[in-house]
Amino acid sequence: MRLKTFTAPSMREAMQLVRDALGPEAIIVSSQPGDKGKGVRVTAAIETPAEPALSAKPGAGSDTMERLTESLLRHGTPAALADRLLAGAAKAQARTTDPIISLAAALDTVFAFTPMALPEAARRGGRPIALVGPPAVGKTVTVAKLAARAVMARKPVMLITMDTKRAGAVDQLGAFAKVLKVELAHAADEKQLMRVVREAGDRAVLIDSAGINPFDSAETAMLSAATESVHAEPVLLMPAGGDVAESAEIAEAFAGIGAGRMIATRVDLARRLGGLLSAASAGRLAFAEVSITPLIAEGLTPINPIALARLLLPAMARGQAGQDLRTPRKQAAAS
Repeated sequence: MRLKTFTAPSMREAMQLVRDALGPEAIIVSSQPGDKGKGVRVTAAIETPAEPALSAKPGAGSDTMERLTESLLRHGTPAALADRLLAGAAKAQARTTDPIISLAAALDTVFAFTPMALPEAARRGGRPIALVGPPAVGKTVTVAKLAARAVMARKPVMLITMDTKRAGAVDQLGAFAKVLKVELAHAADEKQLMRVVREAGDRAVLIDSAGINPFDSAETAMLSAATESVHAEPVLLMPAGGDVAESAEIAEAFAGIGAGRMIATRVDLARRLGGLLSAASAGRLAFAEVSITPLIAEGLTPINPIALARLLLPAMARGQAGQDLRTPRKQAAAS
């Protein structure tokens, strides 16, 4: 895909420049006000191996905007969301010429970033944390990672699994609990969940819920009733690399049962992150953490706008003091 940016006094004139340079098959992927609010700046794309001649003189910062546009398109970012991010990045260019900083500023205006604090017991004002999501998104491993974080901080914690029907699920979390030396309780339904949460006492509670079909009203109602019965916070686990539209619909469904934050999993296995952006936007979910490895003691780290921008712009991130694209913990620390 070839991308070009054009500036003109009006949209009609910009469209003519697009047709003249790229032909009638070009598509508009972004339109923004021109420099200092005058005119328009349009980015167009065309699938062609040849680079067409550019008849329009790009405005200040147009090279950066082209690179950002190309990256967002490569990730499969929905057009309307990409346009919002590009508009934010264009405003940030008045203060910086760094594409990563420009994109980070835009991400910070469009999305919320709320890392997971160390869990606290109900008696200390904390709420149980329930990891929710479709099947096979990494809930059990992520619960173990959060438990390991609490143990290393000397915070007493109790694990509860509601995934009692899937073959091997209880044994998997049981093995993690044994290594961490924390108690694991089972809760097959709402009543059992209420009982074991009461038994937690001064310990924080982490709940590994069973994976559900978010489009099945009976399953979502059952999960919603369970989390509400113990005043738990549902936190959605969303795997990277998913279909953009599907991710958005899944996020909306889980937001409907109370999820307000999202942990991104399988980031180390994905090269297209548009599904995560789409999910966070559609569900109005805050980015909380990213999971970058199956290792329990590592790989779950808070995400901030700069770290997310580096994940979206890996080639540019590598040029910044040898940043490793798939180690957000180092990136966040550096920022």
